[in-house]
Amino acid sequence: MTRITAFCVVNSDYIDPAIIALRSFLKYNRIHTIIYAERGTNLRRLRMAVEGHGVVIRERDFPELPVHETLGDKYFSLFCSREALPAFAMRIKALDELRKDYDIILNFDLDTLFFNSVTPLLSRVSDSAIYGVSERRNRDRWIKSLGVKDIAPLSPYLNTGLVIYGAKALQSVDDMMSDYESFLEQNSQHVYCPEQDYINYTFHDYMHEIPAHYNLMFTDVNYRQTPPVMVHFLGRDKPWSGHVTDMQTSVYFRRYAVECQRCEHIISDEFIKKVRATSQLI
Repeated sequence: MTRITAFCVVNSDYIDPAIIALRSFLKYNRIHTIIYAERGTNLRRLRMAVEGHGVVIRERDFPELPVHETLGDKYFSLFCSREALPAFAMRIKALDELRKDYDIILNFDLDTLFFNSVTPLLSRVSDSAIYGVSERRNRDRWIKSLGVKDIAPLSPYLNTGLVIYGAKALQSVDDMMSDYESFLEQNSQHVYCPEQDYINYTFHDYMHEIPAHYNLMFTDVNYRQTPPVMVHFLGRDKPWSGHVTDMQTSVYFRRYAVECQRCEHIISDEFIKKVRATSQLI
């Protein structure tokens, strides 16, 4: 029997987006799910959000790697903060742990909203491969604009907003955390996205591209014609960011606001205000 799990990583300042993403995921997917939560986080609201779904919450100290301080600054000024680095490293640590107990491991980001089930895809995957949506075009454009070396130049280049990992593919590396830290040390001035670059660089020979609607990014040229399984609010345009570049994405921002209304008893008033303010820009 194939052992399958889904997991996500929740740091202390991301509880509200985590609630929305997880509630939408659990609405469409009956898959054993594990949350890796940063130790010391107030998990009361998160537990309320997943109550009755059999979700396991594992509290962990997120890795603080010395090399985090030496990574290049261009990426972080545009797409995320350095505070997110321990959560990236925690994903690798979680994969290192889960590959011992599961055959198929699904990981997804929390700046997302699910509209359908991933189960049909899970029924067709192998434990010897890794599956995700390629963002090669995005990669090429951003690498050029940032002026950094492309350390993962081959195609496909998978976006790790949603990835299905076969345990046998992951087991091609003996110690993933040690390998990850070594990778960052060797490429500290050219890393675009620490966890994503590492996965694409290390496991490229095992990668298979899946249809874009499983991880639909607004940078995809066909997103308006593609009913999504999951929408990924990639980059600065998030439903709570107060920033909207493309008005044609409005249907998904409005849907996110509706999901927040349904969860207003467990998400913070501050987050609801941010989502409402962003939706008013559309």
